[in-house]
Amino acid sequence: MFAEEQKEYTKEGINWSNIKFKDNDQTIELIEHISQPSLFKMLDEQFMLGARGNDDGFFRGINTMLRNHKSYKGP
Repeated sequence: MFAEEQKEYTKEGINWSNIKFKDNDQTIELIEHISQPSLFKMLDEQFMLGARGNDDGFFRGINTMLRNHKSYKGP
């Protein structure tokens, strides 16, 4: 995200200093990935379950589906 903003600044001729940052692509994928399980997708699933959806189901799903993701550190 930051890299894209810096590209845009350069494109628009905005005077700025390059900022060093840690690449956060893996964390963004954990939160919202298009084709793989992600936190937002799993939360949406709980909402679709209506009264059957709950925090426990959400956290169990996270610990099962995302346990091997590089940015996830489970319990």
